[in-house]
Amino acid sequence: LLPAAGTVRVAGTASTAGTQDAIRAASAVVAQSTWLFTGTIADNLRLADPGAADERLWRALETAGLADEVRRMPEGLHTLLGEQGLGLSGGQAQRVSLARAFLADRPLLILDEPTSGLDLVGMRTVAGLVRELAAAGHALLVITHDAEFVAACCQRVIRLAEGRVATDIPVY
Repeated sequence: LLPAAGTVRVAGTASTAGTQDAIRAASAVVAQSTWLFTGTIADNLRLADPGAADERLWRALETAGLADEVRRMPEGLHTLLGEQGLGLSGGQAQRVSLARAFLADRPLLILDEPTSGLDLVGMRTVAGLVRELAAAGHALLVITHDAEFVAACCQRVIRLAEGRVATDIPVY
């Protein structure tokens, strides 16, 4: 969607009808619902970077807090998943999606309810990762209803109500 008023820029590019491909190329999205496909964990990660070496896949999994669990799987990166991540818990599937976004290494990371399917420990892990990514210079847009997650990692909160900015609050 294009802004109704004003200008939205991603990586210096104004969002217009003619720049949508450039905007998409500069951003990665982690949706609330995980989009994993039948294939290996490596196959699912390489959707973000088809030529990525295993070392980069492991780094992305480390960033997502999932590497140790994948290492314990009998086939590791080559563990076969069913459609929608069948074979993984909901939290593991969400972290594979996060790892894929990290592997894409785009300037803007959009996280839509990134803690859905995660327990408290997983939520805190992801909050720490979000803080680290922001500190490393990534722009992050987090869409969430999870107040604890917001308190744990967000610097600024913009609350929307009825399609308008209702509150703009610096968190810390």
